[in-house]
Amino acid sequence: MEQKDHGFEVASAPPKDRASGGNPESDAALFPEGPGNSDQPDAVASLPTPRDIFVSYSTFPVFVSWRGTKSGSWYMETLDGVFEQWADSEDLQTLLLRVANAVSEKGIYRQMPGYFNFLRKKLFFKIC
Repeated sequence: MEQKDHGFEVASAPPKDRASGGNPESDAALFPEGPGNSDQPDAVASLPTPRDIFVSYSTFPVFVSWRGTKSGSWYMETLDGVFEQWADSEDLQTLLLRVANAVSEKGIYRQMPGYFNFLRKKLFFKIC
């Protein structure tokens, strides 16, 4: 299937207004008018439809996701420990690389966590 993504329309403020806090919610910016931009008319004030989505898996599909009888899921146990130690200073992808590395080295059997990502920016968690 070859479907064109016409995006999701967003309100966009000129760059000078965004710098002063005039429109803090929008990440979209208008493309300058002129030659070379005529082939992108639907991208002027829109974002891609599948955006800001992040999905993480404990293991690759069709493989077993291991868990200890007392400690629980290898993935969740490791995710918890990694977030507890580094969530205040590292972005989500870096955290999940730490999780994948640690889980892939556990036990006599193997497990490889993974994710797919449609983020447009690094995602950090504000720890209070």
